[in-house]
Amino acid sequence: MKRIINTSPAIHKLIRQEYSVFLDWIYYHEVLAEFTVRHWNVPYEGCGFAPTARSLRAIEGSGSKVNESLLHFLWHHLILGQVGDNIGCPTDVLQLVVHTCRRAIVAKPSEMNDANAEMECTKVLEQNISRAVGDYGPIHVQSATPIDRNTMVSDLHRLACLIYVNRVVHCVSGTEFRHRRLVREGILLLTKMITCQNAWPLFIIACEAVDDDQRLAILDVFEQSRQDRRRRSSHIHLIQHMVEAVWNQHDLNAENQVDYLTIFDAVVGRVPFVPPFA
Repeated sequence: MKRIINTSPAIHKLIRQEYSVFLDWIYYHEVLAEFTVRHWNVPYEGCGFAPTARSLRAIEGSGSKVNESLLHFLWHHLILGQVGDNIGCPTDVLQLVVHTCRRAIVAKPSEMNDANAEMECTKVLEQNISRAVGDYGPIHVQSATPIDRNTMVSDLHRLACLIYVNRVVHCVSGTEFRHRRLVREGILLLTKMITCQNAWPLFIIACEAVDDDQRLAILDVFEQSRQDRRRRSSHIHLIQHMVEAVWNQHDLNAENQVDYLTIFDAVVGRVPFVPPFA
């Protein structure tokens, strides 16, 4: 797809900034397609080549595969981290989602070096995203200056990413303080935004609502989002349907908790068509 776009005469009419944002949107959809297939098509075998963010220039220097790969992802984080804000989602969040999805694939012995490099990159990305979110307290301190909505959307993606990594990589039970803090901040951010057309972070955070107050707040966001004149499709209704199915499974298995990914895969996999998370 990117090859077709790059050879299209129309693309040359875009200025450099427009072209960059356009490619970032393509990357956003590629990553969320990877996430969708990861849970919709089990057992997951990957989507061919892993999505990669656009590159500004080649990495110079030489070294081991592990070091080259680590430098590659660090470069993307340092240089492209802010570029992702143009599409509402930081690039390092998208990279970490890809790595998290791909951990489901058992690496062949010949691929172990690349797998080790990816694990190192995953740690670096998670640390950087965690640093942006902070360890405690509200993400946005009360101030006289209103918070920019793009900033809230970026933080929403960061929170959803860390919640997802906690569940998939660290296999948390959901009762840990740091995890519940991320969920609480995510729900508060959603209620502050009132509406949310970003299906992926909405889905990830909404699935974590456990008590009546949190679920009522999430349902209100769904209702407001469906009535939003800016909505681009009816995908919010489907996302709400899947979230409520996850809630039902958690409630039905309150005594004997079922693994998070088992419920996740079952709910997403039951949708008769590929659900739109982008």
